[in-house]
Amino acid sequence: MRNIFDDRCLTSVISRIEVVRNIRRIDPLALTSAQNILSRISMLPMNDVVLRTAETITATASLKSLDCIHIASMITSATPLLGIITYDKAMAANAEVLGIKVLSPK
Repeated sequence: MRNIFDDRCLTSVISRIEVVRNIRRIDPLALTSAQNILSRISMLPMNDVVLRTAETITATASLKSLDCIHIASMITSATPLLGIITYDKAMAANAEVLGIKVLSPK
């Protein structure tokens, strides 16, 4: 995973919550490493524009609320982004429906 992150990676601030909670549950000893990786990734803030944009995303009924926030963060980013990285098949399918390139490594 480390190889796909560089100075051009951005993520929604909610990624920090998702990663830290999952690492604590799955492998608590990896928490420091995960926090170090997260500290190198720029975090896109969650604000009213992101939330309003997330509310309008209706690609399919299967798109979860947090995934809508991730996609809305990308759509509203002031920085042009090449695509979205996700391993969630439903999120990837919905992103493609919305015309967003999925860049997930295999």
